Amino acid sequence: MALSDIKSILEEDLGVGSISLARINRAAKEIYINYELLDSQREVTLDRNRDELVALPWFVDKLIAVRPNTNYDKVKFNHRINKYRTGDWSAVLSIEDAGRSPLHTNIMNAATLVLSIPKPETEEFSVTITGGNNLSSSLSETVVFAPGELTKNSVNRYRDVYSIAQTRHKYNLTVKDIDGVELALIPNHLEEAQYRIIRTRDPAKLYCYYYAYVDALFKPPFRPFVNDGDQFMCGDRYDRAIVYKYLADIYMGQDQTKAAVFTNMSEAQVLQVSRSSLPTSATLEIVPQDLPFRHYYPGYCDE
Repeated sequence: MALSDIKSILEEDLGVGSISLARINRAAKEIYINYELLDSQREVTLDRNRDELVALPWFVDKLIAVRPNTNYDKVKFNHRINKYRTGDWSAVLSIEDAGRSPLHTNIMNAATLVLSIPKPETEEFSVTITGGNNLSSSLSETVVFAPGELTKNSVNRYRDVYSIAQTRHKYNLTVKDIDGVELALIPNHLEEAQYRIIRTRDPAKLYCYYYAYVDALFKPPFRPFVNDGDQFMCGDRYDRAIVYKYLADIYMGQDQTKAAVFTNMSEAQVLQVSRSSLPTSATLEIVPQDLPFRHYYPGYCDE
């Protein structure tokens, strides 16, 4: 089912008159954030650099686990949930949450910012930048893209950027410095740029074998409904839970008894889906011929 089906349930089955898209998105987002839903977790293999502070890609919202990619001696066919809950964690990386930033790359020199989209929009949209420089600790401006415009420059010079927010539009927005270095990419469905920053440290034993890649288990940011054909991020199995949460929000402050009933119905629907679709714990291991360590550098640990 899609957004249109959620609307149909509210209109036809439950007799709700005026349907609010904002209220549907609010209900769906609360369910997505407050519960560990099936298929809400994703996995990605990332290049691991030597920097202590690392900006994860924009699509990583909640970081669940990180471990070295060690698939050089055998191949595992496994459910990703089991992969991060079981196995050898003696070589685990030390990861610290260092907060969030609107930029994935720091500005090297204070200058104006270059904003661009890949194709012209048919409607006007705006981008609001808040930041600072050596002369002013707090600056804010709104850059407006008229229909047909592809590139705009900020009026202010920025050394630091605290936030970048945008109104809804069709294409992804790229933010670069004056030298053409990309600082941020804001997908069109997100209201602001947000990169999770982590601090990485290795236990001493990992210094002998440098892992060029790491596997990260994460939860992506919530993606709201826009068009009638859009589906909830974790599938239509949670549509009823969204409907009940929608009704709970309607009655909140008006009829606390009904609000509590629909809240409980929404939670019960989420738990029922989770119980009926637990992942398997089976693991199949395929052991190839003996191979040397791919990422071992002779002499790296020699005295």
